[in-house]
Amino acid sequence: SINQSINQSINQSINQSIPALELLKEYEKRDFKNLKEEEKEDKIIFHLFGDGIKEKTLEDLKEMEIFLNQHYACEIKTHILADELFHSFPKWRDNYLAYYRLLIADCLKEVDRALYLDVDMLVLKDLRILWLINLENKIGAVVKDLAHHQQSARGAHKKNQKPFVFDGFYFNSGFLLLNLKELRKQNTIQKCLEFLNLYQTYCPDQDALNYAFKNKDYFSFPIEFNFFTL
Repeated sequence: SINQSINQSINQSINQSIPALELLKEYEKRDFKNLKEEEKEDKIIFHLFGDGIKEKTLEDLKEMEIFLNQHYACEIKTHILADELFHSFPKWRDNYLAYYRLLIADCLKEVDRALYLDVDMLVLKDLRILWLINLENKIGAVVKDLAHHQQSARGAHKKNQKPFVFDGFYFNSGFLLLNLKELRKQNTIQKCLEFLNLYQTYCPDQDALNYAFKNKDYFSFPIEFNFFTL
């Protein structure tokens, strides 16, 4: 079933990538038509975060949920959040929505694991393979940022504050497999806010997450899980 352990060992040291071919080999097998009946009954819950939503959009989402349930058990939940917490920080593309991913662990207190995907992400395979991976005490799994893969360091700075250098691994926040239980335990949201209060950044939420994840234990997934063109 979906809760069974994946049949391979991925206990590797921090920042070491899981071999792409090994993981994707197992990934290929999880085509919907080949699933066991009990696997087809597993429900996927979509959590949508925003600062507001129109009534017509809610109706459309309900229709989508009905349509999707004809093929796969699922539920769509919406979460309307206030953005006052972020008003002292720079906007990203004229709003504060990018910061909302920092609140996932606090908003979904009943959930221990979540997959965050940017709205422009295309899903081409069955994502439930990710629930077979034993995160243990790791805070999650991420993918190296393609735009910065050749840069050894990135700095964030504020007046009278020494630059913070992102040396070595730097991940993209568009794909985040999160161990929410561990994130809450390590008070990750406070670490992100600490960073944002101290530094002026280029990619605020992404830089804050990289700061909070620095020197923590997590998996680095191959680029196939968050590939984009420039």
